[in-house]
Amino acid sequence: MLRLKITPHSRSQGREPSIDNMIKPSEQCKSAGLKSLAELASITGKPVQTLINWHREEPQLFEVVVWGAAVKKMTEKPNSPLVEDKE
Repeated sequence: MLRLKITPHSRSQGREPSIDNMIKPSEQCKSAGLKSLAELASITGKPVQTLINWHREEPQLFEVVVWGAAVKKMTEKPNSPLVEDKE
């Protein structure tokens, strides 16, 4: 079962960075079910450096992108429990 953990992130509002923002972007990708940050770059079509910048500067955006890519990856697999059989 895929569980999504959405947490508020905002340095500009004086909040402490979440634990998700303290881990490396590649580790966050792996915890979502992706192989690597390079796989996230491949799925999104964004350069790795852009994704690293998002992780640092826009952590909430990065988190949504990671989870969206993980869901996309899972739904594209044959026999995925997230895809209904159309027969």
